[in-house]
Amino acid sequence: EEYEREKQQHIDHLKQRSDIFVREANACGLPIYPYKEGFFVTVRVEDNALRDRYHEALMDHLIFTVKVNKGIRVAVCSLPIASCYGLAKRMKDILEGSK
Repeated sequence: EEYEREKQQHIDHLKQRSDIFVREANACGLPIYPYKEGFFVTVRVEDNALRDRYHEALMDHLIFTVKVNKGIRVAVCSLPIASCYGLAKRMKDILEGSK
């Protein structure tokens, strides 16, 4: 019973983080792949050369992500809830500057 409560608490926190990021990504026009659940939200970057520049620019701004084919993964599971606010907009601005 205690385990189930703790597990549900972690699930709820993950959902809060992803809801914030996805909602704000949609609001600012940051292109993301469809997200239903999971530890990562993936930003769509079709051009792998742009993806590489974008990844480097994100690191320069202390935003650490993982490159995947045609995208950048954001580990929402690793972020405090407060850090999710504004992250999508920051990432959108950095993406625009990487083009």
